[in-house]
Amino acid sequence: TGTRYMNETGMLPFENSVADYIRTTGNHVLYRATPIFKRDNKLVSGVQLEAYSVEDQGKGISFNVYCYNVQPGVDLNYINGDNTASDTLTGMEDTLPFAVQNASENNPDLIYEMSKHLEILFSDQKNSSKYTAMNNEITSIATEARAVGTNANKNQAQCFIELKQLQYRYFEVLKSYVPLLLMEEDFFQSAFR
Repeated sequence: TGTRYMNETGMLPFENSVADYIRTTGNHVLYRATPIFKRDNKLVSGVQLEAYSVEDQGKGISFNVYCYNVQPGVDLNYINGDNTASDTLTGMEDTLPFAVQNASENNPDLIYEMSKHLEILFSDQKNSSKYTAMNNEITSIATEARAVGTNANKNQAQCFIELKQLQYRYFEVLKSYVPLLLMEEDFFQSAFR
């Protein structure tokens, strides 16, 4: 259930450090790898690795880390296990990236375009507390997402992981607020009466 990136970049360095420690010292290491699934997803979200060297009470090996199940250049559907080539990092011209720096009408991203649609859809509720709360959360996520690539100390894979986490948060916000806002819309209420 794990990607090559999670295994090679996330887990392998820790596995190698444990193997090297055991090989050089002959000591024992308590080691646990726990796959973490969200709800009933078919794909694991990540793996929690824990290790502790026994004879030296953790002086040689002691860690508790989380390795994300992501693959740069691939969008994973954790619910059903499907995957597709990613538009976020591959630069496909016919798709809209999740976040870009200085998003505008001439340089849109998914967040920018969705915000325009949400504003139109919920124009009568723009001053409601639900719409304001949703918009504040989206603005916060957008600010973080648009700044991801600005840190020179992060490589492409780290940026990809951060964007995927923010993308997940963004869709969770939409999933939480949009149904509540739709229930307040006249067209929605009349359709289900």
